[in-house]
Amino acid sequence: MNLKTEVCPERNGVTPEILLKSASFRDFKFDFASCELRRGGLVVHLRPRAARALALLIAHAGVIVPYEQLRAAIWGGTVVDWRSGLHQIMRDLRKAFDDRQDAEAVIESVNRRGYRFRPAVRPVRARQTGLPVNRRDFALLATGALLVPVLILFACILIAAGSS
Repeated sequence: MNLKTEVCPERNGVTPEILLKSASFRDFKFDFASCELRRGGLVVHLRPRAARALALLIAHAGVIVPYEQLRAAIWGGTVVDWRSGLHQIMRDLRKAFDDRQDAEAVIESVNRRGYRFRPAVRPVRARQTGLPVNRRDFALLATGALLVPVLILFACILIAAGSS
């Protein structure tokens, strides 16, 4: 899965295809704009770097996200010892998920390659503003669009008839 997200305030690291507002998996929901993770409606505290890492993993659910891509998304061009920091972030995320290293793990470590987000993700697409959301709204908009030129034409005819 390769999903386009509005990732946290910094918007680092994710450049895919479907614009998402949030994603649900298991009993969690992650909001990409605020980088807020909820479990059963309650906020699960995540540090900003852990939230950015989670956003990237969710956006690429089922696919191995290489260490270097995670480093770039989390730290950008900053020179740091990112390996130990990345391992700590994954420990923090696993703790937030009450995760364990077994077949049910949320985050899978792929030896010498990266990490994979394992649960099925149910994307919640961002609503497109300014567009009709149902047939009734569309019908009203179409009727109005057709009526305006007719009324203008009628006004022009009346003005022309009045000046003759």
